[in-house]
Formats: sequence, structure tokens, C-alpha cells
Amino acid sequence: METAPLLHNYALAYAFGFVASPYFHERQAPLYDHHLQPLNESGVYLYPAIAKQTTYRLMQYNTTTELFSMQREQSLGFPNWGLSNV
Repeated sequence: METAPLLHNYALAYAFGFVASPYFHERQAPLYDHHLQPLNESGVYLYPAIAKQTTYRLMQYNTTTELFSMQREQSLGFPNWGLSNV
């Protein structure tokens, strides 16, 4: 099922500042349950939203670490799918 037109509740929680996430993640793994736990404990649920007007394109990109040193390590190279506003 294509859900691209929706603004999902997890994304809205981060965007509105209800939950915070560090800029750098050492592991390429989401921590939604940890980040959203205070919001869940307070009984707050954000419903997904639909934008009034938007355009998007589906694209694939590979992840690499963002280390600020000159060493080169093996990337996990997980493919990620993301939306880019046009």
C-alpha cells in the first residue's frame, strides 16, 4: 500500500518537537520505541495527516557513516527509500 501522501505520526512527533533524537546515530537502527515512550506514557497520540498540496518523487540512496575523520571503514550500505519534495 502506498502511503506517500501521508505525513506519518512518528514523523510528526519529531517535527513538532514532542520527541527528540540525537543528530548522530552510531548504529543504523531506529529507536522509535525509546524516543516515543514518554509521549506514549502521557497518553498522547498524533494521527497521520494529509498535506493540502504536495508533490514527491521516490528515490533510492545508500547510507554511509558521517564521521569527521579521514578513516574509511566498511559501510553497512543499507539501501534506504526516501521521498524528495519536488
